Amino acid sequence: MPLVFPSRPKRRPPGRPRAGRWIVFTLLLAAGLAVAGYYLTLPNFGRPGAPIPPDDPATRDLIAMAHATDSTVLAQIRGRRFERIRRGCSTAAPARIRALLDTFPAWSDDVLATVACHRIRPYMTDRQLRASWGPPSAIIPVMLGPGAIEHWRYGDSVSVLIWDGWVKSWQ
Repeated sequence: MPLVFPSRPKRRPPGRPRAGRWIVFTLLLAAGLAVAGYYLTLPNFGRPGAPIPPDDPATRDLIAMAHATDSTVLAQIRGRRFERIRRGCSTAAPARIRALLDTFPAWSDDVLATVACHRIRPYMTDRQLRASWGPPSAIIPVMLGPGAIEHWRYGDSVSVLIWDGWVKSWQ
């Protein structure tokens, strides 16, 4: 009896991809182009001539202040920012608000209002905390390294947890 070996299935020619692969490739290419188009059309608010968000006068003033050269324009912007900070913290002395505006002009108005009222909030920087409450009475390092954690003591009762330069919590 002769031996019969099963034949191998025929192979497709190497030049043509299968239809399923072609569809997957086309869908992935379309998705990649859609994502790239989305990111290319996002506005860059830091550039001169870039669109300014219409509903946020504080952002408009910060961008205008970075590009303004006229002293009267800068004085008008400073006056508007002073009034917004004053509305955010009516108990702060006007001299404190002016000093904060002079020292930290790049900070947003809501951060300056929080600092002017001697308040803190989560995700303030350690520099903003120092501007609000002053230097701590003691700094206790909990963990050193790239993700440094520290406890800042203010008096005997208040402790602020600083995680990698950011306020996380206090008690």
